[in-house]
Amino acid sequence: MEEIERGFSIVGGRKVIWLEGDADEPITSGHADGHLLFTKPGAILVEEIDSEGRTGPNRSKDVDTLRNVVDRRGRLITVSSVLPPRQKYWRFSGSFFAPCYLNAYLANGAVITGKFGDPERDEAARVALKETFPDRDIRMLTIDHIASGGGAIHCLTQPMPTIGGAIK
Repeated sequence: MEEIERGFSIVGGRKVIWLEGDADEPITSGHADGHLLFTKPGAILVEEIDSEGRTGPNRSKDVDTLRNVVDRRGRLITVSSVLPPRQKYWRFSGSFFAPCYLNAYLANGAVITGKFGDPERDEAARVALKETFPDRDIRMLTIDHIASGGGAIHCLTQPMPTIGGAIK
């Protein structure tokens, strides 16, 4: 773990938060980009634990960890949340299907994310993202075919941070 933390520090990382993940998740063991989106220093948007129970047991531990961790300056991280799309609106299903709003791409001037045909939750996610990123255009794309393979927008784009700079 120390070697990984040293590697992150080389590219400007200042604090590493270790999460449990989900060993039962079939593709990635619960990659954080499927249910977490860092929004600004000291703040994170998380996908809430769904009442339909489609999250693994360690997801709630991960959210608890985030609600109780401090940033490098000793401040609690601000955690906001969004609900996932409801299964009754999914066009696909299966063990790989990964419908999530927070696996998004932060482009200059925009946030690009998925939508899943759930009118209420798609709109709530759009509003949460707009409140979090007020100066960006929120673009939601139908990504059912991508999500059926276990990924989403962020998985396809893999942005690279600038060394010593912030994402604009």
